[in-house]
Amino acid sequence: MPERRAQPSRAVALAVLALGAAACSPTDTVKERKVAEFRLAEANCYGGELEACGQLAQRYETGQGTSADVMKAALLYEEACRGGDQVACGRLGRMLRMGVGTPRDERRAADLLSVACRSGDLPACVQWGVMHEMGVGVQVNTGLALRLYKTACDAKDPAGCSHLGELFERGTEVRQDLYRAAELYGAACSGKALRSQASSSC
Repeated sequence: MPERRAQPSRAVALAVLALGAAACSPTDTVKERKVAEFRLAEANCYGGELEACGQLAQRYETGQGTSADVMKAALLYEEACRGGDQVACGRLGRMLRMGVGTPRDERRAADLLSVACRSGDLPACVQWGVMHEMGVGVQVNTGLALRLYKTACDAKDPAGCSHLGELFERGTEVRQDLYRAAELYGAACSGKALRSQASSSC
């Protein structure tokens, strides 16, 4: 659990000032803004906002505004998850499934992903589907995987469309349909491009 700091309101105020300066300065850079956003998430998390701990964990996981630290990210996801942040639960589940930043625990990963998915976390639904498709931590259930991928794809999640396309390409739980697979791969690629504004694979 992160060590709580004194005077969180002052830390938040300083972080907000830094963020504002980064946004308005003529010498603004993406790096400066990410550092300011990291500091704001850090101040809010240590000030008691568990949702901010999930945001801080994501920044540690991806190295946004700070050096990447997957072990610290896992600890922060754990704290935020215990506080009811279902998105953090889903991300912790993914890390547990892959053994990144924390020992691999496929059964707990499946449990966390299922809870996060039922709360509406689409990436968690896709990850949970992968576990059922592959039989990792759970029994193989390609029918459930199909439904999870479809739910995510219908909500415009690129990974969901990509995995659903693979099932149509192979004819798993559905009649093989290469044209439908191509449509789904296109939807996945378009979704990734919209999210990142650039995708060399599309």
